[in-house]
Amino acid sequence: MPSFKKANQVSRVTPNKLMGQNFLTNKIVLEKISLALNTKNGDRIIEVGPGTGNLTDFLIKSPAKEILAIEKDKGLAIGLINTYRDIDKLTILPQDILFWLKQSQNIKKLPHYKVVGNIPYYLTGQLIHLLLNIESQPQLIVLTIQKEVALRITAKPPTMTALSAIVQTLGEPKIVFNIGKGNFYPIPRVDSAVITIKPKLIKDFEKTANTIKTIKTGFLHPRQLLLNNLTKGLDIEKGKILKIFDGLNFDNKLRAQNLSISDWEKLSERLNQ
Repeated sequence: MPSFKKANQVSRVTPNKLMGQNFLTNKIVLEKISLALNTKNGDRIIEVGPGTGNLTDFLIKSPAKEILAIEKDKGLAIGLINTYRDIDKLTILPQDILFWLKQSQNIKKLPHYKVVGNIPYYLTGQLIHLLLNIESQPQLIVLTIQKEVALRITAKPPTMTALSAIVQTLGEPKIVFNIGKGNFYPIPRVDSAVITIKPKLIKDFEKTANTIKTIKTGFLHPRQLLLNNLTKGLDIEKGKILKIFDGLNFDNKLRAQNLSISDWEKLSERLNQ
């Protein structure tokens, strides 16, 4: 069981490869991540995967009213509980963040909250999807993820992907800064980046859901023409889709990667009329 007197003594912990654990150790970078949250008095923070508490050290110095650190690794969670037992505004929860978020009663207890964390690759898509789709959205999301994934999330036409289109429909992602792989223990194979995502206020849930469905269908086979993907994926005649394309001034040989978020919204609205 991990035991550490100070939360940033990662050398005393054996990282779990199956959990994708790579601990960020550079204090300057950790402080920059904490500052990216732009924490105000009264804010509540959910820290995803605090590990040995390297970022937690900076979060507890912020003006946040409450910090909930959710750690799936039970051994690390116990170590954190022992380390921070005297910090009243910090709660350590030994739990899987995805499972916890799916329990709606949990998130409703945290109004005006922000999310931060250094997360493994396998968790990125699922976590962002949940945070942007839950009823009580966070005010801001700050995540350290693989640089390649950060570039995909923030991509613009003509290099859009299903991931970038969906995230940008639901939020406003931005790469804040990059982090070299040498700032982690153990050293990962790739560099990372810190991104912020500000969730958009969803005024029409049905309209937004239709847009997401259209995006997923449009990217069904990314190398194929958008027209073909929509014809195969939607119960709509090709002739009708061609008329919609003409009305939107879309080229029939257009591919999904070329559409902007505004294009997707207009296309979805026409397809669902």
